Amino acid sequence: MFFYLNPKNQKGCLQNGHPFYYFITFLFHKLFANFPTQRAKFHTLGATYFEWNIMYLHICDDHPLIIKSIAALFNENALFSKISTSSSKHELFNRLLPLAPDILILDINVNGVNMLDDIQQLKELAPRMKIIIFTSYDSQLILREALKTGVHAYVNKNTDEHELLEVIRTVLDNDTYVTGRKHKAFVEKDNFELVLELSEREKEIIRCLLEGNPNKKIAEILNISVTTVQTHRRNIYKKLNLKGIGELMSFAVAYKLI
Repeated sequence: MFFYLNPKNQKGCLQNGHPFYYFITFLFHKLFANFPTQRAKFHTLGATYFEWNIMYLHICDDHPLIIKSIAALFNENALFSKISTSSSKHELFNRLLPLAPDILILDINVNGVNMLDDIQQLKELAPRMKIIIFTSYDSQLILREALKTGVHAYVNKNTDEHELLEVIRTVLDNDTYVTGRKHKAFVEKDNFELVLELSEREKEIIRCLLEGNPNKKIAEILNISVTTVQTHRRNIYKKLNLKGIGELMSFAVAYKLI
């Protein structure tokens, strides 16, 4: 049974002078003595998602330094009562159900695995969980793909601690946060990002090439012109910065294009 105190003597409430009034008051003071301070810290972010500081945070990233930095930030601000971490997809799913976090900070590329493919399953396992993509990729294509999955925020790893706190406030207020456009100091694209930027037609061309088909045969298979096949081939090698079928084969095997 849930009791609450009401100084206006409304019917059904514990009133001042009731035998249990002072006992309940004593318990509240003992159990929640430090909560106003924690709540004040939380409300400085403007968030009202939780009344008390009982949120759970999980961080999934394959870079230990990233994990430690984020955990240190939120430990310092005392916004979460529990913070857990994982560094692989397998580890994340093993910990997700027993933990039931309120917020998941997730890298896109975790040990070469595209975690965007698992967003729907994550949401099914933990419907209340807010998912924040925390990534170094500044790609409009990847951003669009991420937002299509229904994530709550897309944050670049170049962000500072103040913006990351703002991200938490935003998603807890049921809004979507997108950052990264303001950051200019991005590294050269890595192979993982390049794979995501390949079109479906380009992937079809790659598979046909690696099956040993010449341009004319590929054109017949895909019902396109030989000139179009040649154009796609040039664009593929240029986009992936590869030279020759041997490098293309190695790339395709490494990133499961075949």
